[in-house]
Amino acid sequence: MSRKRVALKGKKSQPRNADSSMTRPTHSSSLPSRKNSSRRRLYVGIAIGALVLLFAAFLLGFNLFVRQDIRIPEVTQKMTSYLERKYNQSFEVTNVRHTGFGFGVTGVWRAEAHPRSDAHLIFTVDSDNRVARIYDGYQTAIWSAHETKALGIEAGRIYESSTTRPKVSVRISSSGELADTLVSEQLTFEQARARYVDGLLYELQVVRLPIY
Repeated sequence: MSRKRVALKGKKSQPRNADSSMTRPTHSSSLPSRKNSSRRRLYVGIAIGALVLLFAAFLLGFNLFVRQDIRIPEVTQKMTSYLERKYNQSFEVTNVRHTGFGFGVTGVWRAEAHPRSDAHLIFTVDSDNRVARIYDGYQTAIWSAHETKALGIEAGRIYESSTTRPKVSVRISSSGELADTLVSEQLTFEQARARYVDGLLYELQVVRLPIY
């Protein structure tokens, strides 16, 4: 009888193991909620990252475009003061713009100017982003105008009996050491040609126009 009781006790103990095994799925039921929580954190992280990028793009655009436009009156004043101190006459600076800028590049300032006494004598003015060093083409513009007039008279004599009329245009520019020298010195065309011939760029154009 004792053996049967032991066997029965063994059979009664089996459902307990089954009950304990049936409770395991209750632990796996928490996996979907964990996945949803991870997804939510991922979406929040993506959203925050996107906002940070948009804010950085806004700051970059403001710095490159809006902020530079705000500086136009300041740059215009500095360029005008520079020209008037250097040449001791009145100038008008127009079309001031910031060019050559981009991500990690500050760019340069460029403008057009002319003496108030001669609106046709237009030249360019350039400077770095801080307007700490300014380059102007006033002297080369004067040389160009003088050479255009002188060669125009000579060409008119050559084609005096021709059925065409010559139109002469001379454009002189500087580079290298000559360009650096013109920042602080005023030279005549003859002086520049004698001292800095390698930095003197001379472009001559002659167009023959029919006479009606």
